[in-house]
This record gives sequence, structure tokens and C-alpha cells, in this order.
Amino acid sequence: MGHFARIWFRLGAVEHSSDVLVLKLHGSMNWLVSILGGAAGGAFIVNPASSLGHHPVVHRVDLEFLGYENFSGHTYESGGAFACLILPGRTKEFFYDTSFGHEYADFWDHLWSQAAQAVKRCDKIVLCGYILLPVDQRARDLLLQTPRKETRIEVVSGNQTERIANDFKTAEFNHVDAFRGGYFANWCKANGHTP
Repeated sequence: MGHFARIWFRLGAVEHSSDVLVLKLHGSMNWLVSILGGAAGGAFIVNPASSLGHHPVVHRVDLEFLGYENFSGHTYESGGAFACLILPGRTKEFFYDTSFGHEYADFWDHLWSQAAQAVKRCDKIVLCGYILLPVDQRARDLLLQTPRKETRIEVVSGNQTERIANDFKTAEFNHVDAFRGGYFANWCKANGHTP
């Protein structure tokens, strides 16, 4: 999750928010999907439209570890839960297929739409450590079709750097740089930063 509060499903009230918007487009290990709203027993009513809720929750232990004390917001309370992650695979489905139908599609769609708005506004995109495989179509569409063609693209992805840079050139971006040093640590040094 990181030390930030500006996430699309407003996690809760915090003293300071970050100027940096972090969007985890494939989820996070500490985002939890709360099954049946955390019901642990007794009588409860299931809403077929949202048996998993509308957005992830975060366990209080994780919030305390990140320095959030006396936090109020979308936290895990009890009951069954699983990590809110889209795992690597041949195809990525941005929903959960439940006995009530597809759930969480709106959550993922909204998160990705924020990313699309962000890359449309960018003057420069640095693609670092991501290999942009053809099977990850949603990410390819986001990065190869959404930004303006005059957006500067810099690729820093090890031995895949040239291939990815060529994908951007094929998509008719005007300014594409393939970092010859290949890796993040070298890119940081070349740009006067310590990784």
C-alpha cells in the first residue's frame, strides 16, 4: 500500500495526505476482499450485487505498521477474506466470478480509469522494470494507446528494454528512449539519484 492516503476508494481519514497518487493496478498484498462484509456468524443478509463489498479493506495491523494510529475507515473487521490481487497469468480477469456473478469489476475499472487520466496528462513516462508482455492486454492498451503521442517515453527494463522501446515506436510515439544501462539502479545513478 505505501505511505499515502489518496487512493480512489478513500481508505479513511488521515492527518496528512500525500501529493503523490499511487495506483496499484494489480492490487496489493495488504488489500483484502472481505467476504460477506466480514460476517463471522449469526443471521445476516447477503446483497447479491456485492457479496464481497465494493472495495478492498485493510487490516488494522498493516495500518499500525505504516504509522496510522487511531485510524477510522475501510478496515478489515472479521470473517473470511482474501488478498485483492490480479495474479500473473496467461489472461488477467479484473473481476471475481462469484455465485452472484462478476463482482469488483467496477472497482478495477475505476482504478484503471484513474491511471488512464494520469497518463493522458503526462509529459514523460518512465517504464521501469515492467516487461509489457503481449498477454497483459489491459496494461498494453493503457501504455501504448492512451498517452499523447508527444509524451516522452523512457524504458528501463533490463534485457527487454529494446523490445519495449520498439513497441512504443511502432505505436508511433515521437520521443522514445531505451536506457542502455538496462536496470533501475544504473538509471538512478545516471540521473543523479541513489536507488
